[in-house]
Amino acid sequence: MITFFDITIFAIITLFSFFGLYQGIVGFSTIISSIMLGYFLYPYISAQIVKYTANEVISIIITSVISYIISLILCVFIVYKFLAIISFMRNGFIDKFLGLLVGFTLGITISLILFLITMIFTSENYFQSKSLKDFVISSKQNKYGGILKFSVTTYYLDKLSRNIIVIMPNKIFKSIEIFENKDFKNFLKESNNFND
Repeated sequence: MITFFDITIFAIITLFSFFGLYQGIVGFSTIISSIMLGYFLYPYISAQIVKYTANEVISIIITSVISYIISLILCVFIVYKFLAIISFMRNGFIDKFLGLLVGFTLGITISLILFLITMIFTSENYFQSKSLKDFVISSKQNKYGGILKFSVTTYYLDKLSRNIIVIMPNKIFKSIEIFENKDFKNFLKESNNFND
C-alpha cells in the first residue's frame, strides 16, 4: 500500500532529479556549492549583523539572505570564469546526464536522511540499542512503527541504509549518542500504540 511517506520520498527523488537534469551538472554544482559556501560564511556575517540589530530572528533572516547572495555571486563568478574551459560540456548531453545523476543522488541522500529520522521517531527499538549503528543494522520485526510499517519504500531504504552504515567509519558513530529521555520514550510508545 502506498502511503504519504512513499509519495514524499518519490517526490523528493523526482524533484531533485529533474532539477539536476534542467540545470545540468554545471548549474547544479553552482547552486549546491553556493549553499555550502553560504553555510560557512554564515558565522562571520552573523557576527557583523548582530552588532546592528537586537532581534535574533531578524538577524538570522538577514544573515542567511546576505550569506547566500554573497556565496551565489562568488560561485557564479568562478563558474563563468572557468566556463571557457568547460564550454564543450555546457548544455550538452553530458552536462544534463551528469546533472540528472547528481540530482538523483542528492534526492536519495535526502530521502535516506528523512527515512532515518522517521525511523528513530517511530520505533521503540531505538532506545534499546546501544548505538545508532546497532539500531540501523538490527533486523527486529517490530523495528518499524507508524507510517513506516506499511510503506512500500521502507524495504529499499532500510537495505540502502544498512549498506551505507556498514561502509562508514566507526569514528562517525562515536559522536552520535542515543537519546535517553524517559518522557520521550513513553510518548513514543503511546503514539505507536495509538497508530496501531
